[in-house]
Parts: sequence; structure tokens; C-alpha cells
Amino acid sequence: MQRLYLLLLLLLLIAGCGLTPESKLVGRWEGKPTALAEQAAQDSKLPKLGAGLVKALADQLVFYVDFRRDGTYQADFGNNEVTGKWEVVKAEGNTIVVAMSVAGNASERTFTIDSPDQMTLDGAVTLTRARP
Repeated sequence: MQRLYLLLLLLLLIAGCGLTPESKLVGRWEGKPTALAEQAAQDSKLPKLGAGLVKALADQLVFYVDFRRDGTYQADFGNNEVTGKWEVVKAEGNTIVVAMSVAGNASERTFTIDSPDQMTLDGAVTLTRARP
């Protein structure tokens, strides 16, 4: 009987150690802005050739976002590097709203966790966990 109680206690402890929204984001992520480029091309008055060129260039770009445990992040996009702060504003199910700020300018981004190694940014850009 005592073993049964110990087993139940152990199971309760394990169940209580679920991932926090922050821990789901922490790490280095990579993505391509292809979906954003496609949307921009559709929304703009670019001729067909220009829209195709924008998409082709976007396919060649890769950007990285590194969410750190201390609430800071670093984003690398080509030759541009941005460092700022982040915090979870709201988390519901697999959707996490994050406030990201750089030099006092803040914006909210929505991340949808698709799996431990994949998420979607603002419903348009797929990010995958970067491998070392």
C-alpha cells in the first residue's frame, strides 16, 4: 500500500512539472520570410515579375530568433541584428502572445506552437528549432 502512495505522489509531481509558455519559446529558432513576401506581393501593385522576384529573394533569406531564459532575445536577419526584451502577455492552449521590445518600442507577436520543434509566427511564418 505504501508503494502505491509513493507511486501516486510521483505521478502527481511529474504531472505538475508541465512546460510553461516561456519554456516552449526558449531556444534558437529559424524561419524564412516567404509567406510574408507572398502576402506583400499580393497586397502591392507590383507587376507579376516584381512579385516573383520578391518571393525568390525571400526564399533565399533565413532569419533567426534566439529567445533566452533571462527575458532577452536576439534576432538576426541577414546583416541586421536586433537585441531586445520579451515576455509572455497571454497564453491559451498552444497560442502564446509575446510582447517584444527594442529600444523602448514594443509590439505584440502571436506564436502558435505546432510541435516542440515548430511554431508559427503571426499565422504566416513557420519557425523551426535551429539545430546546433
